[in-house]
Amino acid sequence: MGDPIWSVDATLKAKGFSLSFPPSTYRGSIYPHGNRVTIEIELHDLTFVELPKVTLIDRGSLQEKTLAHLNADNTICYVGEAGLPLDLYEPGGSVLRILRETEIALERSFGDQAANDFEAELASYWGGAYNVYVALPPSTAKGIEHAEFLDIGTAETPLFMVVSTGKWKHLPTRSRRPIRIISLPNKLKYEPAFKSKSLAGIINWLGSKALIRDAIIAATAASEHIFLNSPNALIGWKPALPANLKMLQKAGSIRKAFLEKKVAKSLGDIGLERMIGIRFDLQTIVQRNLLAKTSLAGKKISLIGAGTIGGNLARLLVQAGAGCGEGFAIYDTDVFRPGNLGRHVLGFADIDRAKADAMASFLRGFHPDVQVRPFHRNALTEWNALERSDLIIDATGEYNVAIALNDLRMKSTRDGNELAILHTWVFGNGIAAQTFLNLKDNFGCYRCLRPIFDGPWRYAPVKDIKKLPDMAPAICGEAGYIPFAADAPVTAASLALRASLDWAAKRPGQRLRTITLDYDDGKDVKWTSPLRINGCPACGS
Repeated sequence: MGDPIWSVDATLKAKGFSLSFPPSTYRGSIYPHGNRVTIEIELHDLTFVELPKVTLIDRGSLQEKTLAHLNADNTICYVGEAGLPLDLYEPGGSVLRILRETEIALERSFGDQAANDFEAELASYWGGAYNVYVALPPSTAKGIEHAEFLDIGTAETPLFMVVSTGKWKHLPTRSRRPIRIISLPNKLKYEPAFKSKSLAGIINWLGSKALIRDAIIAATAASEHIFLNSPNALIGWKPALPANLKMLQKAGSIRKAFLEKKVAKSLGDIGLERMIGIRFDLQTIVQRNLLAKTSLAGKKISLIGAGTIGGNLARLLVQAGAGCGEGFAIYDTDVFRPGNLGRHVLGFADIDRAKADAMASFLRGFHPDVQVRPFHRNALTEWNALERSDLIIDATGEYNVAIALNDLRMKSTRDGNELAILHTWVFGNGIAAQTFLNLKDNFGCYRCLRPIFDGPWRYAPVKDIKKLPDMAPAICGEAGYIPFAADAPVTAASLALRASLDWAAKRPGQRLRTITLDYDDGKDVKWTSPLRINGCPACGS
């Protein structure tokens, strides 16, 4: 392939473009719905890792006053949600696709589609001096509520948050002040008054409802930030008061009612320092990657074992909703040692800490609203509390723990709709990862996987069932262990998360699942739901 710039140059010149700024900025026309529009395209990176910038220079015959996908600096947003794959080896064709995508973006400014696009991207058109992360829980109640505006950043890098009043008191803040949240049931519309620079114009845009108008006036008089929470946007502002109103506020002795009257008479003189809200509540973060699928939010989950499997799994569970709306308990009797560093999510700062406590701190760093409770003790001695879980996960990888937990489960009066037990483990020296879900139904229990105590596993993912795993010998201060690379526990944790999500969605699927990693010593095992074994001492069929 020759120098791609010559292919691009020839392609653009064939389309009527000319070089406007050497070496690679061109100007020419495109024709959305047949309307001539002049644009400029800057091609700084012909590998297309950094996409070209396209700028609107002249609307030409385009009559629409407001164009969708046009930024404040007149650059055109031509890339959709799925991105824009371009062919490195066909630079000319790639540039033609960019021109066509730019036309399509401008064509969406015509007809009903334009209104839909403006509403969907309202926040980006609102503009703002800075972003604010809003950690208020999603609310079905519409109206006016008080919250708090936090600055938890530094002078060099400010970081602004909105939380429910009184929340996150443990976080160090530079300031904490009241904020007014106005929740609206309907989508906000993109209308001319939307871009108003005065509070009067914004109130007019909102429809001048008395309740909303009064709330905005009261908040402005109190010098509070204001946020609008609607289905399609989270936008706000800090009132910019004229000098006379600032003096009245500073006086301190002015009655609230008098100051609000003065504000009401000066709405046209009050400006706005605009802000864009980004939803930061735990439920939104959990749900955003799951589409409409069921998360683990609201489920009472207990994890036994915060070792290499449990540590990785705890993080995945929280990211999928564990600890959101309901408690997430972590049990482990061990302490984090230097030898654990090679395959654990915890690090140097956690050495000599109880694993359960260290994992709880780690997970709270994911989001302050995660409800996690660590227990540095044997979970099986607290069965009365443990049994009240919706899902118990055994991530110890220890046979004795699994069998004891299985025995308690089979003796429990709670059925599979009330309590589920999930076991996850690594087989051998990282040969495979397996999970097993026990709903105490017509399928087998954990003991049914190895019905004879010292006999073989029914679904062993190994070629030689008689071969024992290699052991690392005990050294001073540390016990022996089964060595395997970090991919094995990560795989076991991922497999367990998928089984947990399938359980939460009430489609548990195959109860025993296997992923083989080492095909030198291992083999594939088909996912299955093992039947009960006659004479099983645990499920007693």
